[in-house]
Amino acid sequence: MKLIYKLLVVLLGVSFWTCEQPLDINIDRADPQIIVQSNFSENHVLQVVVQKTEEFSSNFFTTIITNAVVQVYDGETFIETLELIQVLDDESIPPYYQSVFFTPSVGIAYTIKVEVPGFESIFATSAIPMGANLGDVSFNNQTESIEGGLESISFEVGMGFDDPKGIANYYHILFIQEVTAYQINLQGDTILENTTIIDPQNLQIDPINGDITMIKFTDNRSFLINDEFFDGQQISIPFKGKFIYDPNKFILKPFKVEFRTVTRDYYLYHTSFAKNSQSGSDPFSGPVVIHNNVKGGSGLFSGYDTTITEFDITN
Repeated sequence: MKLIYKLLVVLLGVSFWTCEQPLDINIDRADPQIIVQSNFSENHVLQVVVQKTEEFSSNFFTTIITNAVVQVYDGETFIETLELIQVLDDESIPPYYQSVFFTPSVGIAYTIKVEVPGFESIFATSAIPMGANLGDVSFNNQTESIEGGLESISFEVGMGFDDPKGIANYYHILFIQEVTAYQINLQGDTILENTTIIDPQNLQIDPINGDITMIKFTDNRSFLINDEFFDGQQISIPFKGKFIYDPNKFILKPFKVEFRTVTRDYYLYHTSFAKNSQSGSDPFSGPVVIHNNVKGGSGLFSGYDTTITEFDITN
């Protein structure tokens, strides 16, 4: 029996949480499975989402597990038991487990152990890779007022980095534009409300040339790259894009360019998601097997190195 369910893709950023929209994923499993997801970076708490596949009226879906025991180890040395975090005032953030004192360091292989009643113990191991040397990142934009009181922001981003020679390297480049909703009260005061990432339908971004092979992720605002064809070289990649927003409802936050050096597991997991999404629109393509580095379950536990550069949008 082919299991079809909605799997929540969670990308844990450095100072913010980004929850991607659920994706329809085809997996050849009929038995209930535990799904573990965690991307972690240096000097930030470890966060882990635990889910379980369920069946109801012949339909399969996932539920968040809140009674798991999640522990982290350095080799065989126990470090900490993570605590359950539930954000009650924001339904878009699922319950997750978070370390209290522990923050990962680069180059150390950490193991998580997940215990869920009724299931065998689940393990996954990963380390934060040494980051590639990121050069200067440039940004320029033009602002145009358009119909309906909206504004269109066109921009170009230039970035370069030195790829370490002689080893396989993997990268994830993300472009992030946040907006803060606001209202003006009767006294003329500006009341700031929630901050969110701009609707992906209102953001377009692509590389300017095709010199570097890359895979666009399902969020439509990030790209996955491996160094198979440029090992040890100095790489320069230009991008261009635009987005539309309503200045009467939102205030623009700085535009962020995040450069991640990631593990092979991270790269394969995210590219398999992207390929699975692309195959869904092709009736002649079968489902893509989602990469997995979790023993006893499914999902991803992976470290990554990150550098974030911010730019103010000019009028």
